[in-house]
Amino acid sequence: MQIFCPCGVATSKTETVRLRGSKSETKAKEDLDPNLINLPLLPVKYVELISQFSKKFNLGENPSVTEVNHFSHDHPLILSEVQSNKDVKNDEISCNGCVEPISAPFYSCAQCSFHLHKCCVQLPETVQHPFHQRHPLYLRGQGPDNFYYFKCNNCNKLCNGFSFNCAGCYFSLDVTCASLSDTIKHEAHEHQLIHIRSPNCLCNACGEYLSGLALACKICGFYISNHCAMLPHTARHRYDEHPLYLSYPPFDDHPNKFYCEICEKEIDPKLWLYRCRDCCLSFHTRCISPVEDYPNFKFGKTFKARHHPDLLMVVRETMEDSKCDGCSEYFDDKPAFECEACNTMVCRRCTLYADF
Repeated sequence: MQIFCPCGVATSKTETVRLRGSKSETKAKEDLDPNLINLPLLPVKYVELISQFSKKFNLGENPSVTEVNHFSHDHPLILSEVQSNKDVKNDEISCNGCVEPISAPFYSCAQCSFHLHKCCVQLPETVQHPFHQRHPLYLRGQGPDNFYYFKCNNCNKLCNGFSFNCAGCYFSLDVTCASLSDTIKHEAHEHQLIHIRSPNCLCNACGEYLSGLALACKICGFYISNHCAMLPHTARHRYDEHPLYLSYPPFDDHPNKFYCEICEKEIDPKLWLYRCRDCCLSFHTRCISPVEDYPNFKFGKTFKARHHPDLLMVVRETMEDSKCDGCSEYFDDKPAFECEACNTMVCRRCTLYADF
């Protein structure tokens, strides 16, 4: 038997019953569950989330180990309980595992700029994850000779930190998304949200059609994409000197019509947006997203390419209309890779296949 959910998509009676539930029962479960993950995460909470995930697999680990040899790095890593270099701000150094700003406790290499949070050192080698139940996921790190980057299948962001990969199909999770549970709570909605696959309806956050994994409410048919669920609590843009806050409808203090400062098009008041509380400026989440496209990317990393004698550095920006020095094609994606020794800049394809 098929019936229609609130977004107009035909679903089975069994699934509809699963998505519904007692409001009082759900609220009671939320109150009794101290481990329920609340989104969006504040910047200081990302490492805490990963730490909780790692502890599930390291209950017997000795927390006082001061030196470790990690598979992702050639040199020993030394434990630091404090930020020892006072001339460098914490947010200027990021973890090579989760790509979040480094914070104590963390391990670092005395010979090169390599840092890992203690919780990232303790990540499990294999997990059976609810986002990909068909196959196990294996932890993959990056060393100086095996640089790669990937798109996370949960948040759709590019990342060059550690990943949990499926050996049987093209599925990857970055460390933060791998630390999420199957059920989360988002401040935009009053009920818990569960992960479901291919709901084939519109996202309540951005208005786009959903595909792949998404989050659904058991009670009232509220759906959001994983990408929207993982949008940061605050964002920055050159159009405004203040932080922009992720905001949700209804917007009682907005005029009947308001416009995005980036694309200058009208914003649907039923969808999420970023907003400056000081200037009352508003932005589409999709317009801010390109600015935030690389929150999981560590720039400045150097690595040895297969077909080049010198080290390459990962760089954020390329000149407008610039071409790759390897294949002479225009840069169609970022990041780019620069060799300071020979003053060349190449695309990812040339780092893998071309001599330059």
